[in-house]
Amino acid sequence: MKRKNALILFVVLVLVLLALDRATKLLAIEVLSSTGPVAFLPAFLDFALVYNTGGAFGLFEGGGVLFVGVAVLAVVAIVVYLIKARQLQLPVVVALSLIAAGALGNAYDRAVSGAVPDFIHTLFIEFPVFNIADCCLTIGEVIFVVAMAIYWFGPRKPAADQEHADV
Repeated sequence: MKRKNALILFVVLVLVLLALDRATKLLAIEVLSSTGPVAFLPAFLDFALVYNTGGAFGLFEGGGVLFVGVAVLAVVAIVVYLIKARQLQLPVVVALSLIAAGALGNAYDRAVSGAVPDFIHTLFIEFPVFNIADCCLTIGEVIFVVAMAIYWFGPRKPAADQEHADV
């Protein structure tokens, strides 16, 4: 994938996902603050507003400033990678876009209000309440790990130099 196209895709995906994350958080705050939990899919999923001042799964309570710094450093590292990488593959660009959007979405909330509003609550499994930014981070990380596994452990193409070395 050409670097220019990769960077354009990255910026567009990050902006769209940030807008989606922000809009859903604002809607959740507006609706759920006054109504309390709202059933969505019985026995599967509901919406319940919870403010998380920690990291993933509420760990490291009160570490907001640290998490904002880590998120900013991660996004800077991603951008530097996209600018300097020798070759860019679509799945990796998409994965890094999701990770950056998720990190920035939650970092924004931590920086502005000191807590991240989570509102998606699974009922079929005991799991912490989460938000769209968390989904972006998780899906991005899974795509990235799978893409790297395919790259490292998938079929290898012979290098051009080795093919011609035997001649």
